[in-house]
Amino acid sequence: MPIRVPSIGPGRARRRYDRFQGRARALRPGIRLTTLVGGATCCGLAVGCARSVAVYECRRVEGSIAIDGRLDEPAWRAAPRLDIAHPVTAATTAPPPTRAAMLWDDVHLYVGVDVEDPHLVTPFEGRDVRVWRGDCIELFIDAQGGGRLYYEIDVAPNGAWYDANVLRQDGPRSYIPDPSWNPPGLVLRTRRRPRGWTLELKVPHRELPTARHIPPQHGDAWRVNLYRCEVAADAAATCVAWSATSTLHDPAAFGRVVFHHPQRQADLQRRREAAARFLASADAAGADTLAGRFAALRVSDHAGTRFVLNEARDQWRAADGRRPVSWLRLAAPSGRLATKNERAHMDVRWDLSRPARVVVVGRLSRFAAEWVDRGSADGIVVGLSAADGVHHDEMLLNAAEWHLAAIDVDRPDEVTLSISPGPAGNTMLDSAALAVYMLPRP
Repeated sequence: MPIRVPSIGPGRARRRYDRFQGRARALRPGIRLTTLVGGATCCGLAVGCARSVAVYECRRVEGSIAIDGRLDEPAWRAAPRLDIAHPVTAATTAPPPTRAAMLWDDVHLYVGVDVEDPHLVTPFEGRDVRVWRGDCIELFIDAQGGGRLYYEIDVAPNGAWYDANVLRQDGPRSYIPDPSWNPPGLVLRTRRRPRGWTLELKVPHRELPTARHIPPQHGDAWRVNLYRCEVAADAAATCVAWSATSTLHDPAAFGRVVFHHPQRQADLQRRREAAARFLASADAAGADTLAGRFAALRVSDHAGTRFVLNEARDQWRAADGRRPVSWLRLAAPSGRLATKNERAHMDVRWDLSRPARVVVVGRLSRFAAEWVDRGSADGIVVGLSAADGVHHDEMLLNAAEWHLAAIDVDRPDEVTLSISPGPAGNTMLDSAALAVYMLPRP
């Protein structure tokens, strides 16, 4: 039978777990943003965004996965493989191959590992035991990506395991594990075979409360690392990692697991093709744009701050002079909207005097797109909506190609252009170029 981690009962452990859940929720975005160069940013809690790390495309699974340790479902056979092979310790000989894969659905993250190991050392049994002193697989998950709070699950070949949340801090003891994190719904199973063993587990998304979205959305990225700890026949201990690192507890070196949804990926491609057709059409050349409509716009941010117009400089500034200056500028000659916002969200509203099709095309700067490719940023979310609450469209800008979103407004109405950082909250708003067009209603 699969091992189901029990819920924590009443008492001290339950109270510690509840305090952890509250602390984890407090670390969820809004995230402080720190500019690096040219508008690309990392979150203020980040731990070395410039480092190159391993990247894995985690595919969505349709249907159920039986947690039996076999890894024989078609979804596992089709999933991309990753190798756990980078030395962490100064091993004289590398261990035999270790391959893993990950899948997800709306409820769980699934992890499967296939270990070649003719000599198993597994002296521990039960829960929250020091399995890392023998053969084991270790899974570290930083669902928010900030490096301050992450989750650890270590499993031995006989099914013994250790789970904890880990709080990073400054000082001589840089990380503090808390083994009272025993997430209800975590299910794991190991299975031995002649020259090795397999591990299969699932952990509910809701037990990783620092994640920006629960369940994840297409394009969301979690920081994850997988390790194999091995005790050889001569008692020499080795450790290898998926994403290269010199120590296990280094969140800056965790790889990026990017959640992939085939329907959402198809939507991104459709938006790119639609943008290319639109920008090459006569409609774009002759359309009315937002350029020059300074006084007609109403600008605010997620905190409710209003912005007032300084027409002499074509800038919008916070109406409350005590707040840090945020501004929005309209580039009239090109009709493109350039924004810079020290907070994490901006809304631009205006009135349509007649029915219209409203089109926004946008793309990331090439610099920001390179950061997305490297895994240090994830893009910008742009939305269009009418005040009637019916007409709405939203897109994620995560590349240097133009993307398109559009709504058809059937009557005079207020329209809102919403601009915010992407799922991980780590891209400044001025990393995008946007153009907004109003066309006659088709």
